[in-house]
Amino acid sequence: MSRPAAKTLDFIQIDTVDKTTLKRLTRKFGTKGRLFWWELLRLSARTTDYLIDLSDPLEAEDIFESELFVTKEQGMEIIAFLIQNGNIDKETWTRKKCIWIENLIARHSHVFVKRNEIPKNPSKIQKPKKQ
Repeated sequence: MSRPAAKTLDFIQIDTVDKTTLKRLTRKFGTKGRLFWWELLRLSARTTDYLIDLSDPLEAEDIFESELFVTKEQGMEIIAFLIQNGNIDKETWTRKKCIWIENLIARHSHVFVKRNEIPKNPSKIQKPKKQ
């Protein structure tokens, strides 16, 4: 009997040199911006389907404060910035108030290739039309 395939990542790659995203977040939000980005990546990596659902206001507030270490207001401001910067999928956020980070999937494609399944943004998967 084989064990079920993992649906999350146990680790994520972290660059040793700051890339543009971290430089911009630090410039605009200080260390809170940096921490928010790393914690957002970690949360996404351990979330089933790699999609963070913030559509429920109370649940969103809990996630911002206990997982991302910012107030809801600060979190929304940073999310808007990350969408503008192209780090978070704008359509998924606009339509569903969910966060999808395509680059997280791309950077860990070697893991998904071994699993024979590359995750797709669940909010963009077309459901078959009923006939």
